[in-house]
Amino acid sequence: MSDENKLKSTSSPPAPAMPGRPGGGHAIGLVEKPKNFSATMKKLLKYTRPFWVSIIFVFIFAIASTIFAILSPRILGNMTNQVVSDLFSVNQSISQNWKFLPLNF
Repeated sequence: MSDENKLKSTSSPPAPAMPGRPGGGHAIGLVEKPKNFSATMKKLLKYTRPFWVSIIFVFIFAIASTIFAILSPRILGNMTNQVVSDLFSVNQSISQNWKFLPLNF
């Protein structure tokens, strides 16, 4: 047997998807793990090196977006409370000063 045939015969076929589940389900079977995780990560970092500035900007904006998503309801609530309290104070001042307005007003 040639080397090519040996490699083909020793590799295992991929695990089939579980039949009968809507959406295909999750395939339960053997998962191929990387043989050398640190070398794989170094390769990945090397491939992404030209995009580091973009990746950093993405992380900064993701963090800012999360902060604003947390703080914006609190700020909006404080603004609403201020508007309502100002509206009540204006209504009270008008009702207190109503007697000083001219009769045809």
